[in-house]
Amino acid sequence: MSNKPETTGLFFLRKYRQLRPKILKWIMEGELQARDVVIAVLKSEKVKNLVNVAAYGAPINSKLKLNDPHAALFRDNIALTGNLASRTSAGIAAQSELDAMKYCEQQLLVLSQKKSRSPFSINARTRQCMNEKRLKSHKRQTPMLATCDSRFQEKILEAETARDQLVKDVKKLRETLEEERVEQRKKINIIRNEERKRSEDLAQILSEEKQRVDTIADEEGLKKKERNR
Repeated sequence: MSNKPETTGLFFLRKYRQLRPKILKWIMEGELQARDVVIAVLKSEKVKNLVNVAAYGAPINSKLKLNDPHAALFRDNIALTGNLASRTSAGIAAQSELDAMKYCEQQLLVLSQKKSRSPFSINARTRQCMNEKRLKSHKRQTPMLATCDSRFQEKILEAETARDQLVKDVKKLRETLEEERVEQRKKINIIRNEERKRSEDLAQILSEEKQRVDTIADEEGLKKKERNR
């Protein structure tokens, strides 16, 4: 009988772990839909304000004055683009922008409050359940679990030791390969220098032989000329 609540709690915890990705996905989809709704509402409100301003002029309860910095910046921006705007139209447009920004902030505040009160906000409850589970596991921990924990820690230490030894072996192997590569390069350079020197010696020998042959040929030519005379 004492194991029934624990089994039920583990069952719900397992179900929660299985459904947690779906719950998070639903939360993200809800947030994205809420964002799209807010963007659509803001766009419609902005268009409605601009249409009302164009049709009926500035609102009566407008708190934006014609010499407001926002209106001045709006006029400067339009003037730089090549268009002309009066102080009245600039003030009306700036007031519309400010009203849209205020409305956006209000909607975001409302959404954040709804999100905090939503049944899908389960972060606090999740942490509470995990803390309760840890407390129960610590209270009900038996010597057998402690022994298993110690064995598990020993295996972890053995794995870490083997990993460190493997890292050292790999490092040593890399150093050995680097030394062999350097020695191989030195041997290649020595062989290259010897081959270059041998080529130079052969070229010098060939040049000397060519000169000797040319000298002999010249002497033979002179002898033939003397005989012909």
